[in-house]
Amino acid sequence: MVALSKDEALLGRLFQYRFNAGRGLVGHNFGNLFLAALTHVTGDFTEAIRVSSKVLAIRGRIFPSTLSNVHLVGTLENGRARTMVQRIAAVWADSRFDELQRYQQWCDCARTADERRALRRLLDERNPLLAERIAALHESGHTVFAAVGSLHMIGNSGLPALFEQRGYRVERVAFK
Repeated sequence: MVALSKDEALLGRLFQYRFNAGRGLVGHNFGNLFLAALTHVTGDFTEAIRVSSKVLAIRGRIFPSTLSNVHLVGTLENGRARTMVQRIAAVWADSRFDELQRYQQWCDCARTADERRALRRLLDERNPLLAERIAALHESGHTVFAAVGSLHMIGNSGLPALFEQRGYRVERVAFK
């Protein structure tokens, strides 16, 4: 939504704002609360997405990745999933891309061959297809905004590298 809005910089800062005070608000970001509120006001998530395009003066169309109510939870055997996910999010939010590039050294998520294989399947093997689909949409004249997890953005098989290989100019935009 932010990337397609008229005032991307201001809206980006607003939607990424995390509340550090307030009962029930601490840790939540404004963007998620905005969408949750619109869903309650309109009575429907799909309608909330449509209405948000008008409220935010969006240039283009928004396609949610799913219309299902999804709860993503991951727990490592040692119970460190929450800490690791929080660190990945903080590293991304602070634009510490070199540290993110080395996440396998500190995430405690790639200790065994099975864990490393799972990461390759989740990231490296999915990225080429994601890049192909995004490029096809773009080349067919569609305005494209794709939201992916931060780990899809790093390394030689990350989406930026794959788009550069396809001849696109890739530019990192800092939010701070």
